[in-house]
Amino acid sequence: MPTFRTMVSLPAGMTCMARWRFLLWTAAGSAIWNAFLTWGGYYLGANFRELDRYVGPAAVAIMVGVVLLYLWRLVTWKART
Repeated sequence: MPTFRTMVSLPAGMTCMARWRFLLWTAAGSAIWNAFLTWGGYYLGANFRELDRYVGPAAVAIMVGVVLLYLWRLVTWKART
């Protein structure tokens, strides 16, 4: 996400958008995004046990897969000469 947030401002700069207009649209977009994240956190926090029942095993499986992939990469890595 940080890369996307940085890239979004490039078209505004390339089209010489007025600073006040850029700040206005940035503030509006940020307010909407933060309101959505706040609502999502509030909703998911109230239902955390139910969410954890479904997401928990998948999160553990994904982390085990990432660790195994990293270990495989360490074992098979060869330095370029």
